[in-house]
Amino acid sequence: MDELLKILDISETKATQTKFKFNVNEGSSDPEHSAIHFLKTEFPRFVTMTAWRKKGAATNMLDNYKYVVSFAQDPDNKHRYIFGGLFYVEDLPNVKDIIDGIGYRLYLDQSKNIQENIGKLAVITNELVKRSISRTYDSTRELSLSIDHKSDMNFS
Repeated sequence: MDELLKILDISETKATQTKFKFNVNEGSSDPEHSAIHFLKTEFPRFVTMTAWRKKGAATNMLDNYKYVVSFAQDPDNKHRYIFGGLFYVEDLPNVKDIIDGIGYRLYLDQSKNIQENIGKLAVITNELVKRSISRTYDSTRELSLSIDHKSDMNFS
């Protein structure tokens, strides 16, 4: 986890204000509804997945967080997630009323290190994430993330 924060230039303080979202799909096993498909070919839909607010056991709420680091699951290795960006989070005015919909405005960090790592940086988790889920900094540390230095999804 520390290596990821260093690569993305995220301080420990900033990390505590950050959710880490591991996107899998839009609720369908169809590859065209997968997070990786959206990350590669329809980036605005990937951002929509990240901005989705849904209550429940696999909460995706970003309420009261300033940032979200978003990933897309690699279909060839379910423990591998490709970096999709660091976003600044702005709650919509009626966010508490949104139960299953877009709850936030997200602004992609434009810094060079973030832009250069989208689609290239990958992390490996020790735990299988079965559906899209967001985690706090502390619970993300429990995933024992490791950097996959061989990643390059060839986004072009």
